[in-house]
Amino acid sequence: MFSSEKIEFDKEVTILKALGSKIEKHPHLITLLATFKHKSKYHLVFPYANANLRKYWEDQPLPNFDEAN
Repeated sequence: MFSSEKIEFDKEVTILKALGSKIEKHPHLITLLATFKHKSKYHLVFPYANANLRKYWEDQPLPNFDEAN
């Protein structure tokens, strides 16, 4: 995940850091592993996800909003 907007990047990092230990205990929140800047892009690094949210939304434009999904 990356952004070219420093202010938006910093906001996201601040939120992820504030959640801290809550993220580790919650099955639906992901842990931030690292951040870095390469050229003009700011990057957030998360654990590998064996899924593709964009593809899921394409396949299921109106998913059921239940615990399984």
